[in-house]
This record gives sequence, C-alpha cells and structure tokens, in this order.
Amino acid sequence: MITALANEQNIQETAPVIRFVVYGNPKHQKRHRTFRVGKTKQVDVNWDPSDTDKADFLSLAHQYRPEKPINGPVSLKVVCYFSRPKSHYRTGRHTGELRPDAPIWCATKPDGDNLLKFVLDALNGVYWTDDSRVVKACVAKLYDERPRTEIEVSEIVDDRAESVERQAGSTEQLPGLFKEHSHE
Repeated sequence: MITALANEQNIQETAPVIRFVVYGNPKHQKRHRTFRVGKTKQVDVNWDPSDTDKADFLSLAHQYRPEKPINGPVSLKVVCYFSRPKSHYRTGRHTGELRPDAPIWCATKPDGDNLLKFVLDALNGVYWTDDSRVVKACVAKLYDERPRTEIEVSEIVDDRAESVERQAGSTEQLPGLFKEHSHE
C-alpha cells in the first residue's frame, strides 16, 4: 500500500521547493513491450508495463503539484528507501537486531536511472511541461525500515553559470531530504 506525507513548501532565495514523500516500495521504469495483434491486418502495439504504477504514483503526488507545470529549467532530487533483506539482520538470541556490517546504501537492482525515469515519466506534464525541462537530477538508493520515495522539485530561475552552485545545493543533504526521516 502506498500513502503520501504532507507537502512542505519552502521559499528559498530564488524559487519555491516542492517536497513530498510517497510511501511504499519504490517503483522503477520497466521495459516497454511491443507486439503485433490481428490475423489479417497486423498492427504493432506498444505497451508500457509501468503505466498502472505511474498512475498510482501520480494520484498520490497530484495533491502537491504546482498550480501550473513548470516551464523553465527544473532541479529534481529523488531518494528511494528500500526494505532491508533478512540477511541484514542477526539470528539466534539477537534475532531482529541489525547486523553491524549491514549496508546503508542499496547497491542492488533496480538501477537508479530506472527509478529516476519512473519519477520523470509519472510526473511529466503535471509538475513540469516536459521531462526535457529537468536539467539537474540526483537519485540515491538506501535501506530503511520504512520503504518510501522522497521527491524534491524546484524551478531553477537563474540559469546563468554563476548561479549553478547556489541552485545545486549540496549533496550532503543525502541520505534523506527530510530531517524527520534521517538516521541522525
């Protein structure tokens, strides 16, 4: 089951930032399928197996959307938290305790680029006019007890070279975009 956390609108020096969380296992972009239908007149049909997942994701993110899609350059941060596998936990009398050598970063499938593509496609046309508007993107994959996807969207209003560092912010915010969910 997927649920969403309330939106936080923060006014920065340049543009509002939209932050929200979609709870549930992070979804990735699945490969499109093409097949032929019809006996006498064959037609090629393209099918996106992620369509239903994207619609579900968008329905939860829809309440946090901007008044109108962003038409300028967009910065996007995506942090995906996955459930830990059983092998990360101890056994015996310490059952349920996290192993000291359990990793924080999720270095397994799905690929980070497919997670990012899923978010780009799901929010396309609602948060931004076209996914080509996303000029800066950051994706991270971590483990946590509560699987979720954290999203941060902001418009880059000053696209001059000297403003890139100010707009980009620091990757030190990762892991986690939200303090209330971080491991600190």
